[in-house]
Amino acid sequence: IRPAGINDIESIIELETTLFDNPMSERMLQHELTRGRGWVYDDPFTGYVLVRFDSGLTDITRLGVSTLVQRRGIGRQLLEKALEGAPDVMLSVKKSNGPALTLYGQYGFKIVAVLGGAEAYVMRRRLQLPQTSEPQTS
Repeated sequence: IRPAGINDIESIIELETTLFDNPMSERMLQHELTRGRGWVYDDPFTGYVLVRFDSGLTDITRLGVSTLVQRRGIGRQLLEKALEGAPDVMLSVKKSNGPALTLYGQYGFKIVAVLGGAEAYVMRRRLQLPQTSEPQTS
């Protein structure tokens, strides 16, 4: 897994058009990579994850893995990369995507809303950060 860059947009578009009903355009992907971050699974190019950051919230805007290699741990590895150092994470997933719902559930994501028109769930994971307290004196 390596950081995604503008040079990866063509490969991402190829996967976008095969994986999603609403593929991102080249312009949208440029925007995502400029405003956020992304990582690609590149041996060969078979998956990617895109994230945005806003006021302490990490938004996973896309996670896609080629249908030829799904269920081999690539999505899990990309998700783990996106979750590094991110205590509050949000994403959306189609209601019909059982494998993704299971994966996200394994990482502590909970359904927090339903997107009616998109037939999707909004899921969120909030980690409890350790509380720092003053030592007790006796």
